[in-house]
Amino acid sequence: MGEPGTPGPIADWWLYEDLRRPLTRLDTAVGYPREEVRLEAITYQQMRPGSFSVPDRLADMDLNHVQSALCFPTFPRFCGQTFTEAADHELGLLCVRAYNDWMVEEWCGPAARAG
Repeated sequence: MGEPGTPGPIADWWLYEDLRRPLTRLDTAVGYPREEVRLEAITYQQMRPGSFSVPDRLADMDLNHVQSALCFPTFPRFCGQTFTEAADHELGLLCVRAYNDWMVEEWCGPAARAG
């Protein structure tokens, strides 16, 4: 899939220390037929908004009669491994804390509790 700024499909990227990772269709396959789900770089505009927007996620969950869901991050990996494995351990800890705060305060925040 190349590197940011190289020829190829336009994609949004995660950049952290030396790690460069594009968003891929495998990260957010919802709403796409199985035959279209493959390892290809994508942008946020190519994702269903419920993949990254709390109100849209809640609306999608209502459409599917889903009361609750457990979300796993793709870039930070389970338990924030991307950050804990970083060379800069202090920055990694700050990132884990910021990610956890965001998860509780924003992603699972007031809109999620209001339902």
